[in-house]
Order: sequence, then structure tokens, then C-alpha cells
Amino acid sequence: MHGSQPQTIRQLNLVTALDMVRRNGRISRAELARALRLSSPTASELVAFLLRHDLVAEHGPGQSNGGRKPMLIEFRASMAHVLGIDIGSERIVAALANLDGKIVHEEIVRTPSHRTAVVDVVIAAGRDLADQVHNPMMGVGVGVPGYCDRSSGTVIYASNLPGGWRNLALGPLLEEAWGWPVLLDNDGNLAARGEMHVGTATKFRNFVFLALGRGVGAGVVIDGNVYRGRREMAGEVGLWRMGDGSQSLEDIIGGEHWRTVAMDWVGRPDVAAFFDMCRDGHAGALAEVQRRLEPLCVSLQNTITLLDPEALIFGGGLTASWDVIGPVIQRRLAELAGDHVPEVAVSTLPQRATLAGAIADALESFAQSQHLLAQANVL
Repeated sequence: MHGSQPQTIRQLNLVTALDMVRRNGRISRAELARALRLSSPTASELVAFLLRHDLVAEHGPGQSNGGRKPMLIEFRASMAHVLGIDIGSERIVAALANLDGKIVHEEIVRTPSHRTAVVDVVIAAGRDLADQVHNPMMGVGVGVPGYCDRSSGTVIYASNLPGGWRNLALGPLLEEAWGWPVLLDNDGNLAARGEMHVGTATKFRNFVFLALGRGVGAGVVIDGNVYRGRREMAGEVGLWRMGDGSQSLEDIIGGEHWRTVAMDWVGRPDVAAFFDMCRDGHAGALAEVQRRLEPLCVSLQNTITLLDPEALIFGGGLTASWDVIGPVIQRRLAELAGDHVPEVAVSTLPQRATLAGAIADALESFAQSQHLLAQANVL
């Protein structure tokens, strides 16, 4: 038992060193030694090992602090890939990304009308994308518009997907088909994560992401971490009961209900045409928007009081009409919350935040580095 300890410690140091290089992008041997609290010879030995196995590469000299310029080590982002998949009610977006999160290939397909067909399309899209490269696949992040159990990879409930998914072990199904590790999560949580990594929320550590589309959901970030709650149901704001409790927030501002509004006002379920009517200054249409958004604004005021976030960030299909709904939301929040209103912003990742979060999920740092070393047959 004691004889295995040095090897175990060395493996742990390798995983940690590779993770440090990956998260920093470029780092010197001396910086690595200080960060990991290792001796310079030990850090140099780890780097030499990673270089021999093509897991890192020498970038070139860095900035001098008075002595010789240090040689910087960088992570080889192209040595493997991950998949990010956003399963939506109307379309499925699958993207292949390198280990820096840069998308290199992408497929977009319409969501089929049957659950089995949806799963088949996702599996096929993953295989098609993997065939585009010869490097290993490290993992997959998948976003679903519903309540998920991440630990088991199960979709507990997703009412906006064909047939209303219940208790579908999607993660295990995909892992069995592909042979790659799969991380499953609610699309609102992943959208919040995507915004935090590459979107509007990069400067915030406490914010709420509101997804306004066919469904209504949220992702809550507290101190830089997505808050999931006891049963991983945090953020299911579409289920909030409004008024006398007979309607949910999603019943009032979900996408299908805007189509009903459009039918009433323009004679067809054309939501874009309805908002064009608002842009033209139609008083009745604008009043309808204000009426529909009132429960949302009251709910947001309560959210501000409860969480005191730095920002409210809005995404989803409805934000295509942000020029109409944005001023209504901001004006009403100012009336309700006064000086306590946080920054209000619209996503810079329209229809892409969940995908960005799914890729970030697939790039989980410590486990990813361990997997890379295992693929290189060094663990």
C-alpha cells in the first residue's frame, strides 16, 4: 500500500498541473511550481512529461521580471474535442468544440415530433460531428428544457419536448450509443453558465438569467456558481403561480400564448407581426404587452428583493422583440423596485447561451484533465 503512494501523488500532480495549464492558457514552469506549491525540479519534471505526451507545447518566451525570460507552456487545445448539444422544442443545435471551447463544426436540425426520433437525431448528430475530426472525444454537455437529475442523467420532466418527456434516462442512453461521458442539465442553468463564460455576464458573479421563449425558465448564479437547489429545481420560474393561482407565469408569457395574442390582434399566429404593430405605436397592442408582462415584472421585483443580484439578463426567442418588451420591463421595475433595480441586459448570445453552457459543462476542468491523461495512457 505504501509503495503505491508516490505514484498516486505523482498522478495527482500531473492531473493538477495539466488542469492549471489548461485554465491559464499559458504559464511558466516557475508560476506552475508556485501555484501548485511544488519544487522547481518537480514542476519541470511534470512539464517535461506533459510535453513528451503532446498534452502541452512550448509557446515561447514570456515577459522577464529582471532575469532571463521564462519559457511559457501552453495547453494543446486541438488535441481533443467536446460536444455541446441544445435540445430545444423547435430545433436541436449540436456543436463540436476544441478544448478551448472554440466551435469548429456545427449542425442544426428541426426537432422531430416524437421522443424516440429526437434521441435518434441527437445520436446521429453527435456521430456526424465526431467523424469530422480524428482526435478523441472528451465528453458531451447536453441542455434540455425541463427538470433534470444530473447525477443520474435523467430528464425528470420536460413538457415542451415532443410527447412531454418524463423520467427518460437520456444521459445513459447517449453514453451507451457514443461511449463518451455525458453531462445533462436544464437549459436555463446552462444558459446562465454560457452567459457567465462568454456572454453578457462575464463581469458578474451574482445574477439571474431569464429565458423567455416557448417556455419560461431561469438560471440563478450565486458567487460564480449555478444554484440548483435541493432537488435541482431552482430556476423553474415558469411554474410560479400567478394571481389566484389558476395560471402559471408560463401560461401568461410562454411562447404559445404570444401566438394566441397575435391571433387575436393580427388574425394569425404571427408573433413578429404583433410586435411590429407595437412598433407602429398601436396603443391597444402596447397595452396588451404591458398587461402580459406585469406578472413577470412583479415576480422580478420579488426576485430582486430575495437575491439582490448584480444583474438580470434576458434571453430566449422573445428577446428578438427586446426593443418593445425591454422598455416596458425596465420602466415597470423602476416603479416597483426604485433604486434597487440591478443592471438589466439582453443576452449577447441569442439562441446560443445554452449551447455555450453545454460546451462549458463538457469542459469540466479537473475531470477533463484526468480524462486527457487517461486517453494518453499515462494514468
